[in-house]
Amino acid sequence: KCTIYTIINYIYFSTVEMYSRKDSAMVISKYSLIGAILQYNPETAKTFSEMGLDCVKCPSSARETLEQACKVHGMDVDKVVNKLNSVTT
Repeated sequence: KCTIYTIINYIYFSTVEMYSRKDSAMVISKYSLIGAILQYNPETAKTFSEMGLDCVKCPSSARETLEQACKVHGMDVDKVVNKLNSVTT
């Protein structure tokens, strides 16, 4: 039985597995899952907090995209993406 949760879990775990290898760079986009970003780049936790996104503490963040989080917090997703990419490169 295929549900939306099955699809979300597949995408999440595929993303985490894909970026769990440190030989490939993760390019963050508005579609990136926060949980995957934090797992691949733990140093982004500080950046999230500095921007007012306490994603590390939020249980929803594992399966939430940057775009969804920015909508909830009324933030410009492009600015957040640029800031996170500048930290991870």
